[in-house]
Amino acid sequence: MTPHDEVTPVLETVGLTKHFPLRRGRRQVVHAVDGIDTRLMRGTVVALVGESGSGKSTVARLLAQLLPATSGVIRLNGTPVSAHFGRRFRGYVRNVQMILQDPFASLNPIHTVRYVLGRSISIHHPKDDEIRAR
Repeated sequence: MTPHDEVTPVLETVGLTKHFPLRRGRRQVVHAVDGIDTRLMRGTVVALVGESGSGKSTVARLLAQLLPATSGVIRLNGTPVSAHFGRRFRGYVRNVQMILQDPFASLNPIHTVRYVLGRSISIHHPKDDEIRAR
């Protein structure tokens, strides 16, 4: 790790905005997210909290590149990102993933925690035995 790594956010947003059009042909939009600035630093934990309908899930989907932003910039390790499909998207999702609020939607009670965690590691790091061992 270099000194630069300690001051460069792992994930950062600047002016992140998402508007959803209400109807085709009209200029009315829902302002789901307006001008979000965030900085996630290495070794820290960030929680996004708010009332139902405040835009938490929309922000998560924007960060995961599952929705295109209306405006703003997302940076991963200081580099602007726009990866909605293909090889670049697969590389991005190895580093940025959503954790859903509902454990029943993301965890299968039939499988052990070891299996669930191991499965995602196998998918994203198939040849890295050290990571799989951990």
